[in-house]
Amino acid sequence: MKRIVLLVTLFIFVFGSANCFAAVSKEKAEQFLDGCAGSTMWFNRRDCVWTALKYLEKSEMMMPINMATSNKLIAKSDVYRGIYKSFQHLEEATVGIIDFDNHIVLINKKDGTVVTIKCASNDDLIELFTSMIIMIDNPFDHGESAQEISDIKNGKMHIGFNAEQAELCWGIPDKKNKTTTAYGKREQWVYELNRMVYLYIENDKVTGWQD
Repeated sequence: MKRIVLLVTLFIFVFGSANCFAAVSKEKAEQFLDGCAGSTMWFNRRDCVWTALKYLEKSEMMMPINMATSNKLIAKSDVYRGIYKSFQHLEEATVGIIDFDNHIVLINKKDGTVVTIKCASNDDLIELFTSMIIMIDNPFDHGESAQEISDIKNGKMHIGFNAEQAELCWGIPDKKNKTTTAYGKREQWVYELNRMVYLYIENDKVTGWQD
């Protein structure tokens, strides 16, 4: 996850700001994603669901629709839905070929199948690797047990999970309310799903939730 943050920081430093995405050339995209092909990856299904699909299901125009090289209109929502259906949450796979001419990534699953992700532009291609959708760093390198990993993948929250484990389990919350007291730091994470869900964290540990 640290590498993802560094990638975003590097991108902003090199290209100026997120507003430069539309102007990313093939050469710059190749330079930015150099080394990603052949890397192990994990598809963050929770983040994809709760930060993209939730709004896109309501209105296709919430995200920009770009002209692809095939002269077909491809919405980001279509891309997200396609890969959402193809992977389990935090399923381990391998980044295959990255085709910068046609804005395509081939993902090799462990069962031998190949998933094709077709984007509308190189900026959308880069976004897959910088928006917590495709994770290059192993999210399970902090000593989690096999049971904890299984529960995180299945969205089963635990009392005592740290904040990073909680985020992997349920995804990035829509809002974080933070309070600092003499006893430490408290956070209330708000998930706006088909109902409001509240997760409570004290001193980096999950203490409970309410739905």
